Amino acid sequence: MNIPLFPFRTELYLRPFCKFDVDILKESGLDEGEPHKNSRTDSKFLYYVVLATNDLPIGFVSFDDKEFTISYRITEKFQNLGWGTKAVYMLVVLIFATYGETILFADIYRDNLASRRVVEKIGFNFWELRQCGAMCLRYRLQI
Repeated sequence: MNIPLFPFRTELYLRPFCKFDVDILKESGLDEGEPHKNSRTDSKFLYYVVLATNDLPIGFVSFDDKEFTISYRITEKFQNLGWGTKAVYMLVVLIFATYGETILFADIYRDNLASRRVVEKIGFNFWELRQCGAMCLRYRLQI
C-alpha cells in the first residue's frame, strides 16, 4: 500500500518495507545503514521514501510504536533537497492518522545539523540531552 499524502502526492510517497527489498537497498545506496537490521523499529513500521516520478527509493523513515520515536535517512545523492523534511512530515501525518498519537520524538546526534533542521522545520522542539550511543538531542513534537 502506497501512502500518498497531500501536498507531496505528486513528488513523493511512502512504501512499506518488505523483506524482498534487500536488493533495492544496495542499488539505491541505502544498504550502508541497512534499516531493516539497524532500525530501532520492527520492519512493519519502516517505509521507503520513494520518488513518484520514477519509483526510486531515496531513503527510509521509521518509528517505534512504544515511544513513537521517529528515525529517517535519505541517500546522500538526494540530501539537502527538501526530501527529508517532506518524508518526515508524511510520517508524522501517517502516525497521527493511524494511531492518533499526538506526541512524537526524534533522537538526533548533536553534530547532525541537517537532521536537526528537518525536525525543527516540521515543528519539533528540543526536549532533552540524552545518551544514544553518543550524545543525542531529543526533540519532541506535540500535535
